[in-house]
Amino acid sequence: MISNELRDFRLGGAELPAHSKHVEKRARTCGAAFHTLRRNVLDATNAFALLSTTLASWPACQTMRCRCCARPQPEDGRDGYKISLHSPSYTPVLQ
Repeated sequence: MISNELRDFRLGGAELPAHSKHVEKRARTCGAAFHTLRRNVLDATNAFALLSTTLASWPACQTMRCRCCARPQPEDGRDGYKISLHSPSYTPVLQ
């Protein structure tokens, strides 16, 4: 119905004063910037890895967790334990 369409336009900001439209536009811009920043942080988190060749000085329980969670990937071509910034991998390091 036409009345529903008009209501949707009003709810979407069609009759807002100029200042309110500016605030709404700024909020959309900030929201887009936040999503870009969040994506950049996720990309950086996924890209980081620490390769440790020895876990000898660590307590046994932490060593076992790292051996389970931080195995090197075949494409790395290096020996050692890969510790990333994802929770199962870095938790034993922090403890």
